[in-house]
Amino acid sequence: MSRQSRRAYSTKNENCNSYVSANSNAVCPSCGLCMNQKLNFVESPEANNHGSSSSEGGYVKGVVTYMVMDDLEVRPMFTISGITLLNKLVKEIGALEEKVVHLGMDEGVKLLKASLLSNNVLTDVFLPKLKKKAAASRR
Repeated sequence: MSRQSRRAYSTKNENCNSYVSANSNAVCPSCGLCMNQKLNFVESPEANNHGSSSSEGGYVKGVVTYMVMDDLEVRPMFTISGITLLNKLVKEIGALEEKVVHLGMDEGVKLLKASLLSNNVLTDVFLPKLKKKAAASRR
């Protein structure tokens, strides 16, 4: 696809930047404004290795561990940032537990569905009992 044919639009509302459209006449489902504010499109870097982990091409540079947040934000995982995040989010370190999940087709569909409905995607898909307990304790 040529650079000339790639267009993206959003609203002029600074508080509403969650949605992008390829159609300049689309209406934002969040704020209801016309999505006619043209956005600048940035090309992704070309991957030199086509999937090889030994080269420095593509998005991943060298051996890096990534952390996926509950809202599906992906961040590089560094020791200091991990400790800072734990201090920020966890009230009781003893309550932490490791959970290994297997991602198949069913889980992928559940993740996709939850990502459209919630900001707590991983909790909703992989820890649904935890969410039900929290809701019951609020009653």
